[in-house]
Amino acid sequence: MLESNTAKRCSLVFIDVDGFSYINARHGVPVAERILEELARMFDTRMPADAFSMRWRADEFVVFLPQVEER
Repeated sequence: MLESNTAKRCSLVFIDVDGFSYINARHGVPVAERILEELARMFDTRMPADAFSMRWRADEFVVFLPQVEER
């Protein structure tokens, strides 16, 4: 068990891309998928090396940021 003074803080961020169903309806699923894939790549290239992101569902992502507290 970790003692309280050695515990590390982290943040778990949930991202829901608002209004994305419009992109699906207007441009189709293949275009929407390419946009979401590019968005996921953008998350990965802009995060700290020890962070982790993943697509959760349709237009939702989860980002794990170790050693980052809510501000």
